[in-house]
Amino acid sequence: MLNKYQDVIQVRKELDAVRKDWQAKTSLIKIETPDKDFNTLVNTWLPYQLYINAYWSRNPSYYHGGGPGKGYRCNVQDTESILSLNPGFARKKIREFASLIRPDGTNAVGWSLDGPWDQSPMKGQVVWFTYLVNAYVKETGDTDILKEKAPYLKDKWCKEGEDEGTIIEHIYKQLDYSWNDRGGHNLPRIGRGDWNDGLDMAGIKEKGESVMIAQTLVRALQQASELAELVDDNEKAKELKDRVQEMTEAINKNGWDGEWYLRGFKDSGEPFGSNKNKEGKIFLNTQSWAILSGIIPKDRRKKVLESMDKHLDTEHGLALFSPAYSDYDPELGRIAMFVKGTKENAAIFCHANLFKIAADLAHGRGQRAYQSLKKIMPNKQKDYELYKTEPYVFSEYLIGPEHPYLFGEGAFSWLTGTAGWAYMMATEWILGARRDFEGLRIDPCLPFSWKNCKIRRPFREATYEILIENPKGIEHGVKEIWVDGKKIEGNLIKPHRDGKSHKVKVVMGKSDR
Repeated sequence: MLNKYQDVIQVRKELDAVRKDWQAKTSLIKIETPDKDFNTLVNTWLPYQLYINAYWSRNPSYYHGGGPGKGYRCNVQDTESILSLNPGFARKKIREFASLIRPDGTNAVGWSLDGPWDQSPMKGQVVWFTYLVNAYVKETGDTDILKEKAPYLKDKWCKEGEDEGTIIEHIYKQLDYSWNDRGGHNLPRIGRGDWNDGLDMAGIKEKGESVMIAQTLVRALQQASELAELVDDNEKAKELKDRVQEMTEAINKNGWDGEWYLRGFKDSGEPFGSNKNKEGKIFLNTQSWAILSGIIPKDRRKKVLESMDKHLDTEHGLALFSPAYSDYDPELGRIAMFVKGTKENAAIFCHANLFKIAADLAHGRGQRAYQSLKKIMPNKQKDYELYKTEPYVFSEYLIGPEHPYLFGEGAFSWLTGTAGWAYMMATEWILGARRDFEGLRIDPCLPFSWKNCKIRRPFREATYEILIENPKGIEHGVKEIWVDGKKIEGNLIKPHRDGKSHKVKVVMGKSDR
């Protein structure tokens, strides 16, 4: 290698090849909106961060020690977000992730070149694989993958069971595990943490429960039932739908606090994320996921949205919860060991902010979603002397409002699932070019001021040049769609699969249907 790169001409050729490779990777999807910073982020920097994360996950880097390899939960989400750019890569990763699932439905927390990590299973991780596979099938139309076989992982945590199973059987096992692992409120046990790793003592006695795991499980059960129907496993599909109903009822009966949803229950049975608590009264994630999972009744939506806006929103983004913990709580764990406003102790976690942005978009609140995104965008910070991290990649968090003097400082850039969720929200929900089983769903959700915007997006062996017109400056609603000069019914474009480019005009407004 040293000999190869001693030649300056050869070095220049290799550098040019690298530039062309990145240009190809980042140019497949292009957007054009009135916000130039948003365009730059989505067109260049987000695809760059997605590829780095998808290939390297949270591996050690020059910036941070990271983990000893690739984290399962993180890399599954990274792969889902890169689907529209590289579905072939995602297909290979699905098989790799499946091989890390055990016959009992748990999965390795992560892996490296030495093999799977031997850490004890994390209860909240089992849902993310379902989301990835469901999204992959919607993106590609490839249902064959569901019946392909992959090995199960056998290690000290699970030595018995089948040697292999189909991809959809891997999904069933993961969701069966979470379904059968419930506590006294009929909610999944939290164990040593869910999405929030800092809640590592909340269920150490195997009695604590997580409302967030319950909500994410409902979404996974819904998506798994869709996949079951695709392979004509109608009996399993019905079972999964019945579980959706039962878990939804349990969450709304036991997880509602009056103005918002609880975060969970400690081993002692005491709720946290409750107005009755002195600290940690309201948590962001269980409000966002109440909407994303669809469990929330209509009469509670306004309360939940207003509670987040009132109690958690700040000039730099939404805090993970409020108020921050000031003293260690042995029934919760290290969440209360961090300085107020840092890490899991009420920082402005960017990943969680994207969940909230997703909830706003699902509710048709395009203006609010856009405002929230701007607050955490790395290239839209007002004071970089304060922010202190790169202006082209998302940080894991910004220091929260209860820190005495560092409120708004960025930290742990790169090491976050934020980029993936930001890319999906930007392209699939704000610009609204969203994958679906039957085709490309066009359903933009915009800020009021955007009267025109564009997105070019490949989908199932064709490319769609989409112009969105918003003459009345509304947030959500499609009046009509024209494809290659012909008006279509509804907002679903059937796949062309012809290798050609197709012109799409979308007019927002009240639907004629």
